[in-house]
Amino acid sequence: MEGRTRTFKFKTNIDCVPCIQDIRSVFDNSPGIDYWYVEPFGDEPELTVSSEELNEQSIIELVHNAGYEARRI
Repeated sequence: MEGRTRTFKFKTNIDCVPCIQDIRSVFDNSPGIDYWYVEPFGDEPELTVSSEELNEQSIIELVHNAGYEARRI
């Protein structure tokens, strides 16, 4: 099915401005990421990613390769 964008939400340890800048360099340079956002406040920060091409595991691997954690909500 073409053209179907999916949105994934994760709990993460991306919780500061330098952390967000680190992940920005990864996500902004990754084909397939349509939209991403980190909400760094609260007990556990949340990462939202929308993609037409990537699946949940691919996104988790991008986050892990950048040195952070992500687990699906």
